[in-house]
Amino acid sequence: MIEAYTALTPNGRKLAIMLEETGFPYRLQPLDLSACDRHTSTFRKLNPNGKIR
Repeated sequence: MIEAYTALTPNGRKLAIMLEETGFPYRLQPLDLSACDRHTSTFRKLNPNGKIR
């Protein structure tokens, strides 16, 4: 299963659409950009750059 860490941005929506269209099993993990969720140590272990696309 794919765990997709994403936010409600245009690119985040594209990811959800792509996963639906391909039929891959996935679970969306929402990130709150205003709360700086992408700067937590847990997220930085997964993505050292702290970026979402």
